[in-house]
Amino acid sequence: MTEKDKIRLRMLTVGSVETGLSPKEKAELESMLESSEDARSFYLDLIAINTALGKVGGEAVSFQGKDFDKICRQIEQMELTAPCACRPKQQEDNPIPSAENKSQGWKARFTAVRWIERSALAAAVLCVIFLLYQLYYVNVYVPSRPHQVAQIADSSEALWQGSKPVENENGVYLRSSKEYQLKGGVAKILLSNGVEFLLEEEAKFEIENAERVNVLEGSAYFKVPSTCIGFIADTPTSRIIDLGTEFGVSVLSGGSSELHMFRGRCSMAPRIENRTKSAKLFEEGDAVKISEKGETGEIPQSSTGFLRLMDSSKNFYWHGENISLADILGGGSGTGTGVIGKAVDIASGRYVERITRLQSRKAGYRLVPSSEIVDGVFIPDGEDASQVTSKNHIYDGFEDTSGTCWAPISNGPDLNGTHNYYNQRVVINGQLYGTKENPALYMHSNSAVTFDLRAVRAMLPGQRIAEFRTMYGVPRYEKRGGADSHKSTNADFTVLIDGAEILKKEQVKYGQAFDFRKQIPEDAEFLTLACTDANGSPHQDWGVFARPELVIEQD
Repeated sequence: MTEKDKIRLRMLTVGSVETGLSPKEKAELESMLESSEDARSFYLDLIAINTALGKVGGEAVSFQGKDFDKICRQIEQMELTAPCACRPKQQEDNPIPSAENKSQGWKARFTAVRWIERSALAAAVLCVIFLLYQLYYVNVYVPSRPHQVAQIADSSEALWQGSKPVENENGVYLRSSKEYQLKGGVAKILLSNGVEFLLEEEAKFEIENAERVNVLEGSAYFKVPSTCIGFIADTPTSRIIDLGTEFGVSVLSGGSSELHMFRGRCSMAPRIENRTKSAKLFEEGDAVKISEKGETGEIPQSSTGFLRLMDSSKNFYWHGENISLADILGGGSGTGTGVIGKAVDIASGRYVERITRLQSRKAGYRLVPSSEIVDGVFIPDGEDASQVTSKNHIYDGFEDTSGTCWAPISNGPDLNGTHNYYNQRVVINGQLYGTKENPALYMHSNSAVTFDLRAVRAMLPGQRIAEFRTMYGVPRYEKRGGADSHKSTNADFTVLIDGAEILKKEQVKYGQAFDFRKQIPEDAEFLTLACTDANGSPHQDWGVFARPELVIEQD
């Protein structure tokens, strides 16, 4: 780096912390950091110095306050009114001074020096007064009032150990320079500058100020807006400087730590006993482990290892996994919080507590008001075109059916029930389905359910639905004290996007199962799954959609 580059980097760094940067300046800063390891190290030092000098009770000191302005004006006025300290000019016609002139010259010099000393002394006194004021402000005044640098934006069953959050009429807050430990539950923390980080149980951390967080134990997932370039996340073995990113940090029990990059870029420097080594740039998809000795090594990225989104009001906690439609129908959020055996009555659109043998006839498209994502249910029949969504999408490709259905649609079996297959799990290719780990939609003909893809996108900001995948068919029962039954089952399966057919498989027999996957267009609004009888009678015609999932990718 040239001296000119250092000056420019210093200006950009100070601007990013104090006043913010324009888009052009942000791009320039990122380019400098990306292209030069020396620039990254120099930037790291600048940020550390700025934070160390600027931290006052968790906030950056403003050197533009009234007190500082007053002192500057006093020094300026003193300089303007001070007598001239110039050396008296010698007479050209008297180059060799006489004894009397020498005496007068020394007096003039002495007077000038006295004025210089008085001016310097006055400036020194004012500086000392200013320094004492700052020390008083930092050590006496600031600690006497709570300084809140972060707010708990959301939490669920959070159990805090050691320092406790402060609650007032405006919310629950965390203070700077205090260690917090989340012993149980989950929490989303919002810093005053807009930086957000999510924590799970056993996480221990300290918020030094809005520009720096120390992760001491456990895991944290950070979302840093582009306006906060320069934010620092420290671990015992690393220092991470953000360049507008999303990243996960884990501090392991043996003293090592991990960095997992999910979006954007950051600069990371290993640390040994609080001394940082040379920084390196990491980008989306990178993951690295830093040992307690400061040694680094690449590792696979943990795509589901961090809590990345949460909404406790909807019981939604997302770690990056695909969204299960069976779990959603079971009253969950698609991440395993649904109830096995929970079912929706096709005739009414209401949830029922237990699966019972119900014969329903065509009643049109029924909304499911208790679910934001389950749009509606209906009995398909080819006699008339069927409404398949709440926006009145129409599909006329169903074959003629009996127009009846014998049971509700459920998230797996009712293990406490006594009715037929609905109290048994099923086996496909040796794998058990209808469980928490491998959920399945149980559907007796003739039945169909529609999911609202718009609602799924709304709860996953920054992500997109890439595809739908499932395994559908008429599987074998789990062996439970008897031989397989319903061997005469014969069913048709249909999948629609906004009323348009993307799958139609007829005459699926007992023991058959098929894989299916299809990309989801970005503008798709609804996904419909249907199981219908293949011979005009719903008797014993049933099937499952095993692991019906929406594959989620980063937008």
